[in-house]
Amino acid sequence: MQKRNQRLILWLFCRINFFKIFLSIRQLSDRFPEIDTISNCSGLGIEGAAIATVAGHGIVFLIQLAHLFSPKNTIAFTRFSSFWKRGAKIASIGFSSFFCSVGMGIVVVLFNNQIVRYLGNNELAVYGVAGNLFTLVQTFSYGIGNAAQPIVAENMGAGNADRVRQIRNLGCYVAAGIGLAVMAIALLMPSQIVRLYMKPSAEILAVAPGILRRYFTCLLFLPFNVYATYYLQAVQRKKASLMVSLLQSVLLSAIFLYLFPVIFGSASIWYVMLFAELLTALVVILLLRKDRF
Repeated sequence: MQKRNQRLILWLFCRINFFKIFLSIRQLSDRFPEIDTISNCSGLGIEGAAIATVAGHGIVFLIQLAHLFSPKNTIAFTRFSSFWKRGAKIASIGFSSFFCSVGMGIVVVLFNNQIVRYLGNNELAVYGVAGNLFTLVQTFSYGIGNAAQPIVAENMGAGNADRVRQIRNLGCYVAAGIGLAVMAIALLMPSQIVRLYMKPSAEILAVAPGILRRYFTCLLFLPFNVYATYYLQAVQRKKASLMVSLLQSVLLSAIFLYLFPVIFGSASIWYVMLFAELLTALVVILLLRKDRF
């Protein structure tokens, strides 16, 4: 596919998904009367979110489908053998990426339950903002991993160990830089971030800065951990990649969510992601030091 078409697809997909924010949930007034979200401008509520999501993927799919009938198309179907064997190998390698996304959804549910149990509605509303930014940064991290994977795999197949090492190190530096930059912005402007998502009440503004500053410290390690999952996939270290994915996405977070409030009090919930990401990063460093490249 030509670079121009690739840029067009990416441009459309990003903007459609950006504008679906404004078509998303109309408001949380049923549960939180004090909150009026930015999506009020659409008036379509959750239905608008569904329409925007399907439309975004549908338009991108049609553009890609049209390329198959273009004279510049170099993609063709071909016969292959050992479908189940090859399919199982592909699935086993990609399972860690699957858990990166699914685990995030599980953690959100667990966080919601624990916040309702130990804190209150204002804190739950603030977590909604924190969770959205966490998801955004994790999506950026997917981009780093997706960009590095084909380059790493190609050079590994060609036996270019030095090149693989360079890409690994470059990806780590980029991920760490993005994590540091996003964390700094989030720590400096927590109130402004809250106002991007809602018209906060005085009660929410009183608790939001402290909560977000504690929670957002985890962003320093998040891109690095996600990138490591993708890199380990690319070099076919399946067990290591799956272990990092499980630790980062759900395992440590779930354990800490139930231990921290009991041992350290309810406010320690906001440090759960920091310690989960930090411990995962330490495991990643040990794994990368054992990398044969």
